[in-house]
Amino acid sequence: MLVPILAISLLLPVAASAVKTPEAEWTGQAILFDGVVFSETGIGVSATDRSPLKLSELADILRQDPKAIDTLIDALTNRLGERSQAWLTPERRQAFVDALRRADAKVLDGFPRLTAAQLLSAAKIYTKRKGTLPASTPPALFDLALPGAPTDAAPGAFLEDLGNGLHYGDVSSSGKGAIFGDSVIVAKALNLLADNDPVSPATRVRFLGVEHTSLRSLLAVLTSSDTRFIVRDMRYYANFGDLYYGLPGQLRDVETPVYVDTGLSLSNGSPLVVPVAHSHLEIEFRGKVKANLMFFFGIDGEAAFRANGTDDQHWVGGRTVGVNRGVEAEELLARAGDIRRHLTAKALFYQLPMGGYGPLGDCNDIHAFITGVSPYPMLREPRYFSGAGPLDQMSGSYPYDTVKAPDPRRLLESRPFDNIDDVPFPTVRDAYRAVAALSASIPSK
Repeated sequence: MLVPILAISLLLPVAASAVKTPEAEWTGQAILFDGVVFSETGIGVSATDRSPLKLSELADILRQDPKAIDTLIDALTNRLGERSQAWLTPERRQAFVDALRRADAKVLDGFPRLTAAQLLSAAKIYTKRKGTLPASTPPALFDLALPGAPTDAAPGAFLEDLGNGLHYGDVSSSGKGAIFGDSVIVAKALNLLADNDPVSPATRVRFLGVEHTSLRSLLAVLTSSDTRFIVRDMRYYANFGDLYYGLPGQLRDVETPVYVDTGLSLSNGSPLVVPVAHSHLEIEFRGKVKANLMFFFGIDGEAAFRANGTDDQHWVGGRTVGVNRGVEAEELLARAGDIRRHLTAKALFYQLPMGGYGPLGDCNDIHAFITGVSPYPMLREPRYFSGAGPLDQMSGSYPYDTVKAPDPRRLLESRPFDNIDDVPFPTVRDAYRAVAALSASIPSK
């Protein structure tokens, strides 16, 4: 049985006397790293050994060498820049460092653990320190010319060697039929068209000799020019570390999930805790255009189409919860573009840093606006959706997870593995099974 709990015990509790500002609420906790952070400047190397390491197991391997464990500590507490500044106070940092040096599984393999409200507070601290996104001037004309090279992203360019066997970043994908260089160009064209004001478009995108000012127009031409595309609705676990260990070509994933305390409890009284889910659209073009894209709202402050040239770590999963083709796929992508434009306008109106990431939602909030399905957790604040605009009208139809415990069925629906037995975390498997048993007894809405 699952029941709401009024007080949620935290792994690193905040002092009761703290002032209830976002920074005070977040003191001692870790920031949400929203899925795989994309960079157009490079990709990674192929991995042959993908059996994952728990963070405590990695610490146990590296602690035999003081320089190696220092490299891990630096990777998790310093190299993440503004994110790590929001992550730990000096006192909490020392506690985490001590746990790493001891390879303390009890601490490391359940860290960080947060509520949805604290995830929002962390995001607000991070974006405040990052500041506003730089203004950009769109080109009057963008030529969607596809050179067709390189077919795959260059090995090693998305992966940084930290030393002592540690690597940070993402591993490049290969042999999937897309052309990475074309993926980057197609993503840019779609974002430019999505940003166009329908009444006064700033950019024209030229493709096959025809100029387009709307996303729907270009998508219609793509589908009529011997190009097929499919859009998949995907679920993953958020990966806050993006760490690998080993030699290039023999890298092992390092499990670094972010855990969310849902505000629900199991029948034995323990809190119901699951890893934070990440959602995005995966878009595959084949035919005259050969490109793999994603669409999601990330910590870079953009709800954007992004070239997809990397593979996710195995422990994050990758469950397909919906597939769209043809006209349905066209409409879904056009809707994503509309959401991007309206979200940008709202962030500018409220003068929010980093595109409003956090206060206006995370990947899951924006994904719900596009697909009509509500992954957990969603972080947006109700006060920013009290108007009469398009996002305001949609927002009221979806949960506000920072103020109310979720329907437990959403936790199960947000899992990134079809088979619960494949979930790599034993306590999480037990939680899903409890939710599944309860869900079977609840009538469908």
